[in-house]
Amino acid sequence: MNDSLEDQQSQPFELSQEVVIAYPELAAIEGELPDDIKSALSVIYMNNRATGSFVQNVRDDKPTGDIGYQLDLVKQTIDTLRRSPFASRLTAFIANEEKILQQNKAASAQVIGNKERGDDGVYR
Repeated sequence: MNDSLEDQQSQPFELSQEVVIAYPELAAIEGELPDDIKSALSVIYMNNRATGSFVQNVRDDKPTGDIGYQLDLVKQTIDTLRRSPFASRLTAFIANEEKILQQNKAASAQVIGNKERGDDGVYR
């Protein structure tokens, strides 16, 4: 079945399977969460994982995404979740993802040092 764009836009946002697998407790409350909160959960989870792979790319001298942008995005989105009325129901998620964010910050600072990301995506 091929959904039209209008049909897709009217459907509620669903948490990605990766988030639900990592945090099964969220599946129980997903129906109660507004789309912007579900989107924030997915943004945090997926971007934290992307940052980890970006750090590995720097170690391997491969082109990669902008690590600073990723770190800022995750931090800002976590801060937004903390201020939401649902924060008390998301404490385990927030605490764990913030821990991963801190690990990513430390790892990126270690591998990047004073390198800058070139136009080709490689940190030198």
